[in-house]
Amino acid sequence: MKAFFGFLFLLIFNLTASATDYYISPSGSDGNSGSSGSPWRTLAYAASQSSSGDLIHVTAGTYVESSRVNLPAGVSIIGAGNSSIIQSNYSVGSDLDDAILRLYSSSLNTTGQSISYLMIDGQNWTSLRAIATTDRNNVEISNCTIQNFNNAAITVNSSSGDGAFVSGLSIHDCVINDDCSVAPGGQD
Repeated sequence: MKAFFGFLFLLIFNLTASATDYYISPSGSDGNSGSSGSPWRTLAYAASQSSSGDLIHVTAGTYVESSRVNLPAGVSIIGAGNSSIIQSNYSVGSDLDDAILRLYSSSLNTTGQSISYLMIDGQNWTSLRAIATTDRNNVEISNCTIQNFNNAAITVNSSSGDGAFVSGLSIHDCVINDDCSVAPGGQD
């Protein structure tokens, strides 16, 4: 029995010990290490360097993202509130699962993650969607302001085709301003 609890402790310790906190700052560089003293500059780069369990801290400032941010399963983002502004110059495609922040899995993924305390700005409706989730369960989006997107603030999709449905999505304490909404088939 002691061996089992010892193994369980080591497993839990290894899973939690591998999680890393990364940082981005408007004065950072994507050539840096991503630490608090040497932050990266873009959220897209931080997401590309992260893996499940990691946390990306978005320090106060304005970030102009010109490429899609592909957020891996289990990676969370936390900002400093409306002073952490993600502006999108990314030209989102017509697929419903495309957005400036894309949480995409090719099959149903139950690893939890969160996006919180950010302002996400589509810059006068030049970008279509802010956040798109596809086949991700247990996603929390909270305390965000999402504004000026041409098509939708948040889309939720399931493309697994195996009869599975997305669940555990929590959206709360968010403000959505000046975003259009398009129903299936392109009808408003």
